[in-house]
Amino acid sequence: MNSSSNIDPAQWRRTATTAALLVLGVFIVPVTTHSNDTNHCDLIKAAQNRLGRSMAINRFVISSNDDEQLVKAASQQLAKQELSFRENRRQYEKENCTSIWDR
Repeated sequence: MNSSSNIDPAQWRRTATTAALLVLGVFIVPVTTHSNDTNHCDLIKAAQNRLGRSMAINRFVISSNDDEQLVKAASQQLAKQELSFRENRRQYEKENCTSIWDR
């Protein structure tokens, strides 16, 4: 041990390790949080895309079929899907998600 230093080498290593972890935490936490936000927005967008595809299929069934029961069932599904799509869109806006297509 150096006579000019009163710090124990083991204590110095613990202090240096703690400081390094704090510095890394400052950089890692914001990146992780942003990544989770992006993933959440991506999930909302994926749900919107699935609903949009299902709505298009139901619109096609309604416009191209003469079977009243099939048309009625497709109409009921479409009404529910439209409500879900609107709610999904509100959540997308509430989360401040943006996309190149939103411009």
